[in-house]
Amino acid sequence: MGRGSADDVAAVAARARVAAEALGREGVDVRHLQTAFLPGDEVCLHLFEAASAADVAETLGRAALPADRIVEARAAAQDDRRASIPAASSAAKAHHQGGDPR
Repeated sequence: MGRGSADDVAAVAARARVAAEALGREGVDVRHLQTAFLPGDEVCLHLFEAASAADVAETLGRAALPADRIVEARAAAQDDRRASIPAASSAAKAHHQGGDPR
């Protein structure tokens, strides 16, 4: 796939979402939020909301999506109106490198 087409990225995102939904039906607290492919860096980022990094790893494993690493991400308030909304401190970001987001 080289530098990643929109269809390929959408297919990868769908795999992550379907795996997270399946785990959710099994009682695992994980939700796929977003997938983005950075063609200039040949990196695919997956953003999940989950109780643990292990839950994200399980999701990625079921989706057959390799991850170089899984790290915690924290949201910052954009303005005063949103400052009172608690950020999802359990969100995790997973990424893998390579020319193919699959």
